[in-house]
Amino acid sequence: MIDAPNTLERLATAMGSRDLSIKRGTSDVDYIIALGMTARANSAASAMVNLHLAQNPAAYKEAERAAVAVARHLNLKRRWKLKVRDLIRISGTALKYYICPVCPHCFGRKFDLFPGTQRLSDKICRPCHGTGKRPLPLQHGREIAEIIGALENIERVAEDAVRTKVRGRVS
Repeated sequence: MIDAPNTLERLATAMGSRDLSIKRGTSDVDYIIALGMTARANSAASAMVNLHLAQNPAAYKEAERAAVAVARHLNLKRRWKLKVRDLIRISGTALKYYICPVCPHCFGRKFDLFPGTQRLSDKICRPCHGTGKRPLPLQHGREIAEIIGALENIERVAEDAVRTKVRGRVS
């Protein structure tokens, strides 16, 4: 049985669609309109979703600005007392981890390979401790993890908003 595409997959399809005509049922244009309406309400959420969909330098720059805004907000809320240049560096690191959380040593497989083969061994990947995720840096790791969590939450909120608007027919 094939699962129906999730909201992000459906948005990706709509963004690449050549047919943006309005139809009786839910169509690609409905998803694009819903994403635009979400962007007006929350630009950071739109930036995170757009980064996953567009995957281009402009989308990355927009997401960087949103990540810095999130980091500034958390800096005030959590009373981290970090300097602006540190916030920019930390938010950039968090955005990179958010985009590609896969461990560069095991490529997310969680185990090492047998030397000279493509077969998995029974040895857990040391750098990621078998999580399959890239380990966070020791310096400011807690702050980076909080920013990543906030970015994930922002994207989830945007997906929920798009899904709600499409169900309610955005026309």
